[in-house]
Amino acid sequence: MNYLPSSKLKKYPIHFHGIKSQGLFTKWCWNLHLFFSTMAIATALVVFEIAAPSAMLVSAVVAHGIWPQLLKKGDDTAHLKRPVSLLQHNLNTVFALTETALLGAIRVRPTDFVVAPLFGITYLLFAWSMTHNWAPKEEGPQFPYFFLDTTMGWITTLSLLILLLVLLMFFGIFCLAEFVLTEVLPTDSYALFWHVAFVIVT
Repeated sequence: MNYLPSSKLKKYPIHFHGIKSQGLFTKWCWNLHLFFSTMAIATALVVFEIAAPSAMLVSAVVAHGIWPQLLKKGDDTAHLKRPVSLLQHNLNTVFALTETALLGAIRVRPTDFVVAPLFGITYLLFAWSMTHNWAPKEEGPQFPYFFLDTTMGWITTLSLLILLLVLLMFFGIFCLAEFVLTEVLPTDSYALFWHVAFVIVT
């Protein structure tokens, strides 16, 4: 757990091993993406609309939120540099972009913008319901991410609103990507080049 200075929580190292590792949002997104790969088309499209922007959210939060906070406080970042951690926090995004740009331009419909936030809210409720299960009772409540720490008052509220807006922005990027890749970019012999360039640039 990465504690912010304004947190009122007791500092306790939480180790997310075994079944506890399934309590992290990264794992939820990873599992969702794997689940998406095995589903029927109609349901898979809705699951992709959740998995794609959520994958980008995970990559962005780790790169621009969690990692900088650890570095700022001088905490160890070795756990984020491990190959498994790097793959889990970033490969999902590569998969989503590849599926969008190279494997069939999976449609993300603007009318379904609410599905990704509902998944996030479900995770939020889960994480908050587990606050007394991450560590021994005498250590008090704990949260897997500093931005879920309810002892920080308005900082938590602002953090969650920012996360919601970023998630919706990523949802919008996938909506726009589908339109650009199918309606704007040329469909000539250079089409593959443009689609690969989209994956690399994004």
